[in-house]
Amino acid sequence: MTLLKDDVTATRTALDAQDGPAILAGHSWGDAVITEADNHPNVAGLVYIAAFQPDNDESALQWFQTAQPAPGNGVLPGVEDKSINPEIQRNVYKRSNTMVTEIEASHVVYVSQPEKVATFIAKATRELSAE
Repeated sequence: MTLLKDDVTATRTALDAQDGPAILAGHSWGDAVITEADNHPNVAGLVYIAAFQPDNDESALQWFQTAQPAPGNGVLPGVEDKSINPEIQRNVYKRSNTMVTEIEASHVVYVSQPEKVATFIAKATRELSAE
């Protein structure tokens, strides 16, 4: 595993190479990475897949205590998630008025339900593009 700053730098480097807007999707550790990279001008939106939804510079511990993440980010929790309690996910998504789709799946919902995850990301992309 690399440091958060290294992953954010790599994500921003990839975004620099894009010639238009991008949707960032993050799972588990990736939630912090996409949250930190959200201020890049090419980021049109974020999709959290069975993940915490931290605010910029917010740790998971701080997330439990404070901060209000930006609204409008798509979220896809695994309702059978044993890594992150789905009720915790619901609470943080509620605080930011986030669009939520629940799928019966484990924490690795993108492995067991890839079509549903792809459909959700495509839907979030269309909705964010319309804004």
